[in-house]
Amino acid sequence: MILLSKKHLMTCRAILIIIISLIPFFSIGQDSTNVNAQQFLKKLEKRGASLQGQPFPSFMLMLGEKKVSNEIFLNKISLVNFWFESCRPCLLEFKGFNLLYDKLRKDKEFQFISFTFENEEAIKNVRKKYNLKFKIISVSYQEFIRLNESFGCPVNAIVDKEGKIKYWKSGGKTSESDAIDYIFKTIYPLLLEELHH
Repeated sequence: MILLSKKHLMTCRAILIIIISLIPFFSIGQDSTNVNAQQFLKKLEKRGASLQGQPFPSFMLMLGEKKVSNEIFLNKISLVNFWFESCRPCLLEFKGFNLLYDKLRKDKEFQFISFTFENEEAIKNVRKKYNLKFKIISVSYQEFIRLNESFGCPVNAIVDKEGKIKYWKSGGKTSESDAIDYIFKTIYPLLLEELHH
């Protein structure tokens, strides 16, 4: 019998979710693969769009001695990001998110909240390696999947001052420059629109 540590089990689960989400991409023949991929991406987009206007999933957790819940979103425009350490597209977004955070962090109506299921040691290592400046909240793997609506990773969302989802996007880019373009051509303008609304 093989015993896996909790971290290895979480990594295996994350890999399994990624593999399962990629199944529609693999079928016989190039044309059918392209069609399946396009259909899969359209379904994801449609599902993400259906969340717009809905409240962000409710949660209550302890950060040290402080209770944190959906109330964290009230009276703030929030950028919410879901990531994990083995997710390359997640990591490719970090430089762009640091740049975006630097631009907006002085705005008292803005906050950046990042969710992961990684443990404190992994978070510390990732924070140091990528010089992350924004708030990172670690939750259980099950809570992570529930909060990101089982979309996989990365997921980026914008939540308005009433705690409602204004934008929800699943999936990432394959290069850091593409990730930065996405952040500054899509997310940043949407945040500015909400902040100046």
